[in-house]
Amino acid sequence: TTSLPGIQDEQSQGVDLTDDRWRFSVVTMDVGQDQNPVLRFGMENESGKLHLASILRWEQLTPGHGRIALMRLPGMTDTVADCILDWMDADNQPREFGAENDYYQTLDRPYSVANAVPGRITELLFVKGVTRRLLLGTQNRDPAADDSQSLQQTDLTGIDSSDHFATDPAAAGLGWKHFLTAQSAERNQDSSGQPRIFLNSSNLKELEQQLAAVLPANQVRYILLARVYGLTLSAGPGVEPSAAPFSVSVAPDFSIASAADLIDSTIQVSAAAGGMVVQSPFQSDSPDSSTLMTTLFDQVTTDPESVIRGRVNISTASETVLSTLPGMTPEITSQIVTLRDSLEVPQGDSVAWLLFRNVMDSSTFRKMFPEITAGGDVFQCEIVVHRAIGGPLLRKNLILDAASSPVRRIQWTDLTEAKMKYSHQLLLPRLE
Repeated sequence: TTSLPGIQDEQSQGVDLTDDRWRFSVVTMDVGQDQNPVLRFGMENESGKLHLASILRWEQLTPGHGRIALMRLPGMTDTVADCILDWMDADNQPREFGAENDYYQTLDRPYSVANAVPGRITELLFVKGVTRRLLLGTQNRDPAADDSQSLQQTDLTGIDSSDHFATDPAAAGLGWKHFLTAQSAERNQDSSGQPRIFLNSSNLKELEQQLAAVLPANQVRYILLARVYGLTLSAGPGVEPSAAPFSVSVAPDFSIASAADLIDSTIQVSAAAGGMVVQSPFQSDSPDSSTLMTTLFDQVTTDPESVIRGRVNISTASETVLSTLPGMTPEITSQIVTLRDSLEVPQGDSVAWLLFRNVMDSSTFRKMFPEITAGGDVFQCEIVVHRAIGGPLLRKNLILDAASSPVRRIQWTDLTEAKMKYSHQLLLPRLE
């Protein structure tokens, strides 16, 4: 990993410039803790970015939250944020500072608003106020944006509602493509590659059998009781799950919204069935909470789909991306960034450590849980074919979707003519 400020001035010391062998390198541009670009060998997990569909969903659930998330990005203004949301939402009613079809039809080369989440991040170049500098972090031609290369409106400078110029992204940080994605996804499978157990199955007998194969009896009983009587999202004393009446022949009246709701919760058994309170065996302060919660989140799911899209990987996301999540605070963001590199396997393979390392309380964790992950199966990289005496010859941008079966290539873009943001010599082996 190499930090890039000043990297173009790197000298060729230690490189054999007579070596004419062809090589290929797989590299990515990560975001460092100082928000500067960092060159790294390997592929980038797209789940380390914020999915555009998540932004729209947050805005639809709580108006204003999508704009708040977008405003965390460097150089973003309220005008551009509203225009992005208007581009994605299904209606034709412009927001306070936004633009809908009426605006785009007045352009010299008119086109229609998408009213849908972009399939590629470069589609945002069609949006009023989104410039190449803001999205791509450079004024140089980027072949990945060829589909909107001729748009006159993308040459406009972003302005806010007070007609002030948007923050210069060169000073504020990287282009938004380093923080946003339209592709992040992950297989809804456990660590062994098997489908997770769907907690909201209508067949409780079958659910009991599935859970009993991976969880202790008291945890299985609590989950089944939650399906029959519902959960109360507050901690408190109560009886063991085994003390509560239950039969697999009873029809489930409740669904479990999230596996995180099982943590520090209780169940109120109906008066007709005994009127007792059942305490959750999933306690965040228990001595074995690390193993208990890591296993739970690995084995079960409340999402019936085989692929989950848009969750943010807390292990790889930048501070900027983490700051956009619902319920996130600067203090929590700082703790995540500080602690995540010190985690040992398997702690780092689950989001459960946020609880047992006391990064957040169970209430905050429940709110954030549906939006976060420690995984991700869509990857992006730059493949460079080069040699020391005259290269690079070829550069390609690849996005690989391993969440799908079979694995598929969803982007393969020629970058050979685009300006390199790092020295070619960094790709070459060093002489001893």
